[in-house]
Formats: sequence, C-alpha cells, structure tokens
Amino acid sequence: MTFPFPVVQGGHHFAPFVLNAVHFDGTNDWLKKTSDLTSNADGKLGIISVWLKFDSGHTGNRSHIYQAQNFDFEKSLDDKIRISAYNSSSATKLDMITTQALTDADGWFHVLASWDLGNSIIDIFINDANDTNETLNLDDNIDYTRTLHYVGVDTTETDQRVEGDMAQLYVSHEFLNFNTASNRRKFITAAGKPVDLGADGATPTGTAPIIFLDGATATWHTNKGSGGGFTEVGALTDASSSPTD
Repeated sequence: MTFPFPVVQGGHHFAPFVLNAVHFDGTNDWLKKTSDLTSNADGKLGIISVWLKFDSGHTGNRSHIYQAQNFDFEKSLDDKIRISAYNSSSATKLDMITTQALTDADGWFHVLASWDLGNSIIDIFINDANDTNETLNLDDNIDYTRTLHYVGVDTTETDQRVEGDMAQLYVSHEFLNFNTASNRRKFITAAGKPVDLGADGATPTGTAPIIFLDGATATWHTNKGSGGGFTEVGALTDASSSPTD
C-alpha cells in the first residue's frame, strides 16, 4: 500500500492516518472464537463499521463477514450487503439489505450500519450514503450471546468464505443514529476516507466495542476491542492497498 507524505501545518509535520488492511484468500483464511465474547449480553442495539474490497472471483458468491449463529453480517449471492439477527428462539427480528450490489469493480467501500429495535431505527450506509432496504424490524432482544463467533466464514457452511480485503472491523452493541452526519464522521470523513477510531476503538462512543479488528496483519485477529481474541485459521496476509491510499 502507498504511504502519503506528511501534512505540514504551521511548520509542524503531522503523520497522516494510514489504515492497514488484510487479505482473506477465500479458501484457508478465517477467524474463529469458540467461546462467547467477554461480557457479552443480548440487546436491541448495534453498530457495524468495516472497509471491504472484494476480489474479482467473489462476484455472485455468498460470504459471511461476521457470523455468530443468531447474527449474520454477510454479502449475499446477489452481491448485496445484508445484516440479519434473531432472538433466543431463533425468530428473525432484524433483516436489512442494501439496494445496490457491490463487487470488485467498486474497489474499497465502507459499510456503516446501526439499529435500535426498540425505536424502529435501522440503517445501512454505503460510502456515506443511506442504502437501506428494510425487510424486518421487530422490537425484541437479539441473541448476541453465542459460543461461536466467526469472521470471514459461516459457523456451519464453511465454503461461504470472504475472498478479498478487509480493514477496521468494528462491532458494538451500542447505538448511534447515522442519519445524523456528525455521527457518521466518527467513522468516515466527508471525503470518504477512514477515521482513526483509537487504540481500542473507543473514540466514536467513548466505550471500546466488543469487536475491533485493526492494526498490523500479524496481530489483526487478536481483537483490540473488549470481547477477547480470535484464533486465526490459515494466515491472513497484507492487502495490496488500503482505503487510506
């Protein structure tokens, strides 16, 4: 990836924010956690933020970006981004999908989503624009507390793997309304570039998210958030570019 020149302001040099990205090969690479996330709890709120860039061979394939049995953040067979969630009885309570399909031709793109099922607010933004197609939004707790949490693969259908690049995966059980532009600026600049979310991801809300995968490739899986580390299956490699290029 390229590294821009330092910014000079008032005679001082400021190193620009450079976001590291990792590559999932679609065959051998994913992350798993075979116990529940630390201090996890069911609830009605949530935030997801991530930067993605799919490989050319990934078009038309279903893949799971983050999956936890009763919660699924995925790219569907039609290449749309979908978030679906269930209660403890496995009844669907949240289902939202983008209107646009996203393929390798889109290059790097940003997904920013939030939901508050108690107040009927659910949104997915792609590259700072609302792109939500709501199919279900019911007032109930989501069954977040599960013993299998995977990134880049499904917990049972292991052929549905991410093939492409990923950066700065943030998953929180808090809520920010992203129809308010100032809340989106906590994750994406007005120019469509990444924001530094802090060492543990706490900068946007003041609290570390339960999952925050970020930083150097060798330790990307260890989770800088509060929920505990994942185990790396295969070997993630450096992406060839970054959304901050």
